[in-house]
Amino acid sequence: NSVIICKDKSTFDFDEAKKKLDNSLKKDFWKSERQWAYKNIPRRIIAEKYMKNGEDDYLTDYKFFCFGGEPKIMYVSKDKAINPTTDFFDMDYSPIPIMSRDPNSAVPPQKPKQFEKMKELAHILSDGYPHVRVDFYIINDLIYFGELTMYHNSGLIPFKPQEWEEKMGEWIKLPEKSRGEAVRKVTAE
Repeated sequence: NSVIICKDKSTFDFDEAKKKLDNSLKKDFWKSERQWAYKNIPRRIIAEKYMKNGEDDYLTDYKFFCFGGEPKIMYVSKDKAINPTTDFFDMDYSPIPIMSRDPNSAVPPQKPKQFEKMKELAHILSDGYPHVRVDFYIINDLIYFGELTMYHNSGLIPFKPQEWEEKMGEWIKLPEKSRGEAVRKVTAE
């Protein structure tokens, strides 16, 4: 998938953007990364308003890992920054010693005043999913929904230490009947 940012229409290269979007529409996440939830979903171009929080050219992500509708872990990420960082927290906003793709910050970020509201919204949005990550942004003190994702970092970046991968795996409770039916349906197609 491609992300194309336009900050100034007078200098924007529309031809290059069209080329990138055309190439992106050809990518099939089902075939390339075996992300079965994307199978048979029509590809689309989504245009969003450019969002900025203060002087930074990046937004801070607040991402909640939810299991059976319950947020259990969240992280604060500045993964688009020049020096990206990611810090993990429990649902009391106590730091957890987990690392993924980016290093932890030297000083963990302070608890946002919207933390409890984001936790409540993550609970509502994740209801009915065995596992999903619910992402938010805070811009000018307002909460914005980012996305629901089934595959954190496409399922390719490990958590360290490994005990956290095992713990999160134990939190996933798949429904027995529909799990087998879904596997048979996906493999038959």
